[in-house]
Amino acid sequence: MPRAFPKEPRYAAYIAEVTPLLANQPGVRAVTPVWIKGGDAPSSWIR
Repeated sequence: MPRAFPKEPRYAAYIAEVTPLLANQPGVRAVTPVWIKGGDAPSSWIR
């Protein structure tokens, strides 16, 4: 799914609109979320 988004017309419209506002070219990056169950999360992660 993330690889298909940059090929869509709405991504091209986004790039055309925001590029003049940015210092560098925007990019798309896929990430994998990491879930933590239970009370093992550091207290700094809890808001």
